[in-house]
Amino acid sequence: MYYRIAVSGLIILIGLYATLIEPQWLDIKTHDLRQDINLDSIRVVHLADLHIQNIGSRETKVINQVIALDADLIVLSGDVIDKADHLSILHSFLKELGEIPVIAVLGNWEHWAGVNIQELSEEYQHHNMRLLVNDVASF
Repeated sequence: MYYRIAVSGLIILIGLYATLIEPQWLDIKTHDLRQDINLDSIRVVHLADLHIQNIGSRETKVINQVIALDADLIVLSGDVIDKADHLSILHSFLKELGEIPVIAVLGNWEHWAGVNIQELSEEYQHHNMRLLVNDVASF
């Protein structure tokens, strides 16, 4: 009986962590990859698995951190939105990033959700940002 209670409690704790803690977790790591410290640097901010549902406190925190990092380039590596009807929410998020150049790629959630890739690409273009689909870009 105690085993079942312990397992049930563990499952509840994992569920709470997965829904309340981990989605709010913003992990910032910095790496200086210059061979020569005297060379100019470029600051790239990499954002992954945003799964933007709305512009709430988490998204505002991400936007503020990106702006504070004074990025030269933002790379969005997929799973930015996970619902086909969230393009307007993405629009609001991208607008808040301002003039920072953005390059984005698709993730599995954009495919699974049936996001219209043409409309998604147009949304990025509207903000002078670029969605790469079987493509490359130079910065």
